[in-house]
Amino acid sequence: MALRRGYSNNQISRVNSYLLISSHAAAANLDLLENSKITHIINMAAELPNHFPDTFTYLHIPAQDSLTERLSPHLDTITTFASDALTTNPDAQILVHCQEGVSRSAAAALAILMQNERMRLSAAFALLKRARPAAEPNRTFLMELRWLEKGVFGDVRSTAKLTFLDSGGLVDMDWRESLRQILANAAVDVGQGMDVESGLCGLLWSAMEEGEGRDGDPVLKECVVEAFQMFAGRSGRDCRARSTLTRVLEYGYLKRLKVTRQDLIKRVKAVMSSDEFTDLCTLDAPLAWTWGKELITHLEVDELTDLEQMDDSAR
Repeated sequence: MALRRGYSNNQISRVNSYLLISSHAAAANLDLLENSKITHIINMAAELPNHFPDTFTYLHIPAQDSLTERLSPHLDTITTFASDALTTNPDAQILVHCQEGVSRSAAAALAILMQNERMRLSAAFALLKRARPAAEPNRTFLMELRWLEKGVFGDVRSTAKLTFLDSGGLVDMDWRESLRQILANAAVDVGQGMDVESGLCGLLWSAMEEGEGRDGDPVLKECVVEAFQMFAGRSGRDCRARSTLTRVLEYGYLKRLKVTRQDLIKRVKAVMSSDEFTDLCTLDAPLAWTWGKELITHLEVDELTDLEQMDDSAR
């Protein structure tokens, strides 16, 4: 993203009395950090290390600069870190940074202003832009921040477009976005269970029910494609997300729709033989094929266990 003339990406920008924002270049400059009286640093970039852990108190949020990234699972952690820092030290100076100080760090700074200072998104955005003209969260982050505004205030009044690509207003969550949020939550929290009665899951179960009987099982196919567009790697977070996808499909089809395991196996095999799945494995996510085979094996093993238990009970 182009910076305004006369604006240096190596500077630290002050947002308010305790909140500052910068790029990685500034966050890696110890003299600059010390001269700015920084005490706490929120590193919003998955690709960047914490440079001075013995000097500052860090919070590292491993976020990607991508439209498929979801910050919602982290927002409470971010805002709590900031409020706790100020409670412990009223003179705390909190720096938020990412690679360029434009999107991920801007979204985190806005969340802090909204949650801790009770500012509407539009007011917080105006304050941030005055401090750092280059700040521009991507449209996914802005969507999540409007959901945060609704959570904080009970409604959304920040409906004007804030950036060129911003959709403006509160975009209703559909089942695909609910799946992304479920998987993003699982990727972040190692010990988190899936709340099958939550509103997020409810949207997904409804979509599965409405999709029953349609040719090609489009909901099942889209679940797999959506998941691997976000979590196609070998990292721990990707593995946790894919494990949750398996639980989503099992619960949705076996428990909610009362589909037999054998029928679900047939459906998964049909998806794996589709052109969309072949393209996904070839071009974007080769691990999708491995996941599909593991899911089929998992379902087959559990079916044998169910049959053995039925035999035991019949004796």
